[in-house]
Amino acid sequence: MPTHGILQWMGGMGILGGRAQRGILGIVRCFAHNSSSNSQPRNYLQMATEESDSIHAYNTPDLAITNKASQQFINDLYDQLKAGYGFVPFIGAGLSAPSGIPLIWEMETYLRRCVALALGVIAGDTPYWSPRTNQWPPFRIRDLRSPIAWLNLVRNAMDNLPESRQHDRRVFQESLGAMAEWRTSLLFLSRIVKETRGTGRNESTVLLLDAPKQEVIDAGIREIMKGKHPTLGHRMLASLGGLLRLDIILTTNFDDLLEQAFHSAKNPLTSFGLHLASQLPQYAALAPQRSLVKLHGDRHSLRADYTLDAVPPTSDLWRFLDYLLSAAGRESREQGNTDDLPVSSLLLVMGFSANERRTRAFIEHAWLHTKTDFKVFWICHTQRDVANVARFTHEVKAKWEHKTTLDWDRTRSCVLRHTNLGLLFLHLFQSLRRSIPLKGVVFPSASRLAIPPLFSGSDQSSETASPPLTMGHDIGLASKVKLVQSVLKRVKSFMEHSFKKHRVIAVTSPPSVHGITSVCSELFDTFQEAGNCCLWLEMNGVSSADDLFEQLLDAANYSAGTENWMPVFVDNDPRSRATELRRIILATGRQWVIFLNARETPGANLDSPELNSLGS
Repeated sequence: MPTHGILQWMGGMGILGGRAQRGILGIVRCFAHNSSSNSQPRNYLQMATEESDSIHAYNTPDLAITNKASQQFINDLYDQLKAGYGFVPFIGAGLSAPSGIPLIWEMETYLRRCVALALGVIAGDTPYWSPRTNQWPPFRIRDLRSPIAWLNLVRNAMDNLPESRQHDRRVFQESLGAMAEWRTSLLFLSRIVKETRGTGRNESTVLLLDAPKQEVIDAGIREIMKGKHPTLGHRMLASLGGLLRLDIILTTNFDDLLEQAFHSAKNPLTSFGLHLASQLPQYAALAPQRSLVKLHGDRHSLRADYTLDAVPPTSDLWRFLDYLLSAAGRESREQGNTDDLPVSSLLLVMGFSANERRTRAFIEHAWLHTKTDFKVFWICHTQRDVANVARFTHEVKAKWEHKTTLDWDRTRSCVLRHTNLGLLFLHLFQSLRRSIPLKGVVFPSASRLAIPPLFSGSDQSSETASPPLTMGHDIGLASKVKLVQSVLKRVKSFMEHSFKKHRVIAVTSPPSVHGITSVCSELFDTFQEAGNCCLWLEMNGVSSADDLFEQLLDAANYSAGTENWMPVFVDNDPRSRATELRRIILATGRQWVIFLNARETPGANLDSPELNSLGS
């Protein structure tokens, strides 16, 4: 079946396929939403990829995500385990993002809508919605107004307040500043009160601002986080609990996905939530069991305010260090020693951008007071994150190398760039155990691993290197740059509201040229780093239009955070199918890019002579 036949039903989404050719890759735009990716200071990217005394980067020389880099990272973790060390995971939002936990801008969009509902500017399910007395509206990014548009909406409503509501003007003015950031929005919603005055015809509703109510903030956070399920990353981390000696786990996430994953793996985990104004628990309280310390709170009194930007108090810094020290190190600290303390665990940091002040303060304190063998293993998602780690490590070294006797020429940060923590942890588990987990993990289908293949990372300059599998010549650097620029230019044109044509790009090459898939996999990473939802499907494993629709539907639901969805859609009409996919895409409020890799004949991997004969 030719590619245009497989894609024909997607015409309702503005997608049109072409004839299958070797080397073809369709980059399909399903939904347009402006986003941009700022460039990084070149010196820190170079620092991360070149030889450095205090930084060891695995993705060299160009931060490409390769199997070789992942294996070297895993080998180093194994060496640390053989040396007797364990690990303390320090987990940020990046681990939970694939589960559908909203990004900051998505949370802010939702809270701006809630502010508008509370002010009565837009209509909701109930008139005069009140955060204190009504349930929070379901978390859905249905209104994609820009921040400026939300401000203009409220400002126009304030300017046109009737005479009977002029007393609400002050509350409207407060809301304009509150909509600037998610924490101020939550604070405003916890203060707003509706009061009824008068009776009969003289009855009116007045908006007032009361003292903040913490339970309103907690309820809002719980509404945003509810209904999510652990990802492969959460489940694999639970399976690695014993192998990596994960006795203490630290996280800044509000969700309970780690608890769910450890419970499914029959791996007991005791949670300690740090509520407002509370301190880190002492090591003695965590030691008897495997413990999860939730630095921003658990179910109530969540840290959803500006204490998130504050440097931790000294007592918390020392308690954090106790989690890493060996028994001899803690005993030495009790005797008054504060320098050159031995550790029994190393930090494994993931899901952070290395910009958070609290996280940086904890790690800097650990570097200053431990032996030089203490390392921090970072798993970064984007090149920006890698540059941030390099900058942070350099700044700490520059700040302290002339003020302390520590050897700052030893490696302090080991940095791996990887975009799928679940697959990395599965790779780690298989490398350590030579098997797969027996429980607690449901392995995703091919459509749920909708990502491009990793580079092998083999050194072709070696005399013993295997010859390339494909004949012909590589596309070349100049052609790669030209191709990437051309694709990005076309995608930019897709974002324009006046664009009315099909949003499809076909990338092809003659049979004698190879390297197109590698270029497009780099484009995949570029779009994903910019905040887009990206899917990659191999067309040589697709047997029909029905099969393609089912794989796209499964991949889209999974990427949107719906893990246990029921496949009940049976309509055969192409436009109805496109409408169903569009519904899922629009619900996320993000732009989507779908890569269809048809470098071979569609269905070539299936045991069907009829399908395989189509490529000849």
